[in-house]
Amino acid sequence: MPAAPPSQGPAPARCQACPALSGGACPAGAAGCSSPGQTAPWPARAGLALAAGVAGAVVYEAQPLLAAVDRSLRSGSGPAGLLSALPQLGLALGLVLLLPLADRVPRRRLVVMLAGGLSLASVGAAISPSLAPLALAVLVIGALSVLGQVAVPLAAETGGGRARLASQVGGALLAGAVLSRTLSGVVGGLAGWRASFWLPAALLAVAAVVSLAYLPPSRPLPSAAPYRQMLATVTRSLSGLERQAVYGALAFGSFGAAWTALPFLLGGGRWRLGPELIGVVGLTGVAGLAGGSVLTRLVRPSGGSASMGAFATLAVAGWALLEVGGRSLPALVAGLVLLDAAVQAMHLANREGVERGSGCSAAPAATAYMALALLGGALGSALSGAVWSWAGWPAACGVGLALAGAALALWLVDLVRTPAGLGPSPVRRP
Repeated sequence: MPAAPPSQGPAPARCQACPALSGGACPAGAAGCSSPGQTAPWPARAGLALAAGVAGAVVYEAQPLLAAVDRSLRSGSGPAGLLSALPQLGLALGLVLLLPLADRVPRRRLVVMLAGGLSLASVGAAISPSLAPLALAVLVIGALSVLGQVAVPLAAETGGGRARLASQVGGALLAGAVLSRTLSGVVGGLAGWRASFWLPAALLAVAAVVSLAYLPPSRPLPSAAPYRQMLATVTRSLSGLERQAVYGALAFGSFGAAWTALPFLLGGGRWRLGPELIGVVGLTGVAGLAGGSVLTRLVRPSGGSASMGAFATLAVAGWALLEVGGRSLPALVAGLVLLDAAVQAMHLANREGVERGSGCSAAPAATAYMALALLGGALGSALSGAVWSWAGWPAACGVGLALAGAALALWLVDLVRTPAGLGPSPVRRP
């Protein structure tokens, strides 16, 4: 999955001072925010960064462990592949259903509750005796991982040095998402796959206790919109996303297909790598993140049509390399980097189109876009795991290539219909 974290969250139906769901820093003395004198001590700042980093990691932590879980629980590759899809589905639900609570519930309390809940869900995953309870646990983990999107605006409102602290917590969220597969794989390889759930459970328990003890009190925004109204705002924004949501879902689905089948490929057959080495392959995400940023800077100046078409073409090329990668590890790594960079660039271009609106109206659209993109990622992951048990790596490559090819075909259709200046269409405000 692209390493860029989801939006800091949707804004409520009307602009508020310091809206949690927009992720912006609040003005000094804004109602509902910590007062300027309530600068959080360093343990609170460290606790917020720890909570955000672990929350960013847990969404993808199961991916390098799929083959190990399959061998341990004897579940089969298809059902085990759901462990890659369900956290993404959970996060999509959490963005829509839980993130709006950040303007209705005191944010310190919400951070503590989410961190504690994530810790308990991780314990549940670690002690699961079979696939069914493990699948339920990772679905809950995905939903509660919205903690990362709550921690960033809480950092933005926590007294002095707000912008710097928000940047640090946001950086921790991004680092967790980028390095999650590597860290989970190394821990799982050294101490067993269950240890990869025990570790975040312990870290999140520490983050919850530290946040409760050291974060200054916060209050909900007194003028925050009712919860149902905020949900309705996010739901209404779905109708204005047009092509961005489709491109995002296809891109996320294509990448999810790769990282669901990859552990089965590397964990068996000719490679027989352990989770720790599969996790090391996850470092391609760092190169993909950098490559996506470079691609965006290089291609975007030439126009929206050229950029989206180029990114989709590169994703297709990445899958061509990945198919060869079933027999060549260098080709596999090169294909992963190229696919990751292309999907990352598509994601950044889509987000730019979604956020082209002004004021608070762009934030719920960004949340709706991320939810739909994550649903696409979950679908691609589930399909890849299902076809692996049928025909192995070539079939999984077929799923990923079909999704990337669909994005390219959609661009070509739109290019024929609107040949000049085509790109992700601007969001229609609901």
